[in-house]
Amino acid sequence: MPVTTNLKRSFVVWNALYLVITLGLGIWGAYDYWVTIPNLEIAADRYEALLLEKTELEATATTTGPLTGETLARYTEIETLITDEFDNTAPQRPAAYDRPLNFWAYFVGCGILGAPWFAWKLLTQKRRGPRLEEDGSLVNGDEQFSAEQITGIDMSRWMAKSTAKVMIDGREEPILLDDYVYQDSYKIVGHLAHRFDPENWTEEAKPAKNDDSESTEANAEGDAAEASEDDHAES
Repeated sequence: MPVTTNLKRSFVVWNALYLVITLGLGIWGAYDYWVTIPNLEIAADRYEALLLEKTELEATATTTGPLTGETLARYTEIETLITDEFDNTAPQRPAAYDRPLNFWAYFVGCGILGAPWFAWKLLTQKRRGPRLEEDGSLVNGDEQFSAEQITGIDMSRWMAKSTAKVMIDGREEPILLDDYVYQDSYKIVGHLAHRFDPENWTEEAKPAKNDDSESTEANAEGDAAEASEDDHAES
């Protein structure tokens, strides 16, 4: 029976989620960099300027007497502005690292690099992956290789990353089988791994128990049973 692999739903969901997150962070970083942070800096500069002018007018009143006319009107206006615009509280000036952080980490890192990367993965990933035919031939996209052309399979990263590489005679690059991306890839991996190394791999792509391990387990069970019998005898 042929083994057909299809793009995993979890792969699509996770990459779509990453796309939304990185795009959102990119937009947020851009808005903060070009809108929020400049407005905060303008507000801080305005507050400091008003406060400085108020202090100077107070110093003038101290040295020359009470304020009158235009200077008094300006002093009253400044107090009103500080109360209405800032609620008598100095606005917090953005930290020096806020702008570069929002630009490089969020706008560039997430928006310019991250979001397009996940979008590219979703758009270019084929909905159907590698397929193993009944005669043992392997179909990968528009290519098809007979069982005789398959020379081996690299299982070095299978247990850690769920990926294996199939070596093809005459093909420079091996075919990558990724069980995280394509559903049922493990069935193809198991078939080929068991074919080329039956002593170490089962057809389900699981490590096979060799005779040494089985005999070791049997000996351990036997030793445990003997120890239990000795304990009963002594008691």
